Amino acid sequence: MKVAFTTLGCRTNQHDTAEMQVLLEQEGFSIVNSSETADIYVVNTCTVTARSDYSSRLAVKKSLAINENAMVVFTGCYAQLNSDEAAQMDGLDLVLGNADKLKIADLLKTKLQNDQFLKKPGPAEISMSDIHAKRVFRTLPVTQFQGRSKAFIKVQTGCDEKCSFCTVVRARGSSASDTR
Repeated sequence: MKVAFTTLGCRTNQHDTAEMQVLLEQEGFSIVNSSETADIYVVNTCTVTARSDYSSRLAVKKSLAINENAMVVFTGCYAQLNSDEAAQMDGLDLVLGNADKLKIADLLKTKLQNDQFLKKPGPAEISMSDIHAKRVFRTLPVTQFQGRSKAFIKVQTGCDEKCSFCTVVRARGSSASDTR
């Protein structure tokens, strides 16, 4: 099965996409460019501005314009903060919260094994774990970043500050870093 990714927003999202790609490749999925025909499209979203929200929704439409029968997964900060709204979008099949991104391979494998891959009418399924729950932060070894000449090293996620203008704490949870 071919999987294409569209990544919007920050470097953390870019690293998250690379980790999801590693997990899917380990399970036998092929990663293709987002402009190619794929069986599954993953949109890793941003919600910093109204424009980024619009770009996230547009990425779904562009994916379905390439293959209207493809499964579409919506993840990232927009999905985390607006999961119920996102689930109502036409063409979406799965909404993944930020805490569930690294479960993507298992979730997709289960859907394939249970013949739940066919598009169905109605709201998308939501997989949303508590972003504020205590968690162990581990990064996966990433050897390449699609479309990039330099790699990013993710040393932390989340934030402990509570700035009135910022959504990071709500979208990414409290600060967590790799203690290895």
